[in-house]
Amino acid sequence: MHQIEIRPAKIEDADSMAGVLVAAWQNAYTGIVNAGHPATISRDKYSKIFTGIIENNLQTVFVSQENKSVSGFVSGKIEEGKYDCQIVGLYILPEEQGNGIGSILLEKMTKHFKINNCRKMIIWTLLGAKNNSFYRKHGGTEKEFKEITIGSEKYPGVGFVFDLS
Repeated sequence: MHQIEIRPAKIEDADSMAGVLVAAWQNAYTGIVNAGHPATISRDKYSKIFTGIIENNLQTVFVSQENKSVSGFVSGKIEEGKYDCQIVGLYILPEEQGNGIGSILLEKMTKHFKINNCRKMIIWTLLGAKNNSFYRKHGGTEKEFKEITIGSEKYPGVGFVFDLS
């Protein structure tokens, strides 16, 4: 059994988080998005994005750490409207998927939102992606649909809604 630590992200985690995102993208959307797109995802670009998110507290971010390495992360934000919170990203290294890390990170963010009196959470993803069954298993219901632009192409997206009350 892995010894997993879940903790708030620090600026020095940004590059590792970018590495997780790139690896996950290259694995998660095969056969769904244009095959050339994952190769265009830049670790450097996302490292800068994550640095800005953490530095400016734009989202709440938790990382999973094993043996001093970041193996996954979840980011989310509190919003106004029909859904008062959103998980913006949940990514796990492909070789660590299926080990319960995603479940732990999802639970950590859900608890954070509940503490902040949020009642309805949404997670947007691509319809038919491998993660759809994960969100269903954890109580998400497919309630919203929209086109999601990735690169220069549009794909069918699905919003999984979670009742936090």
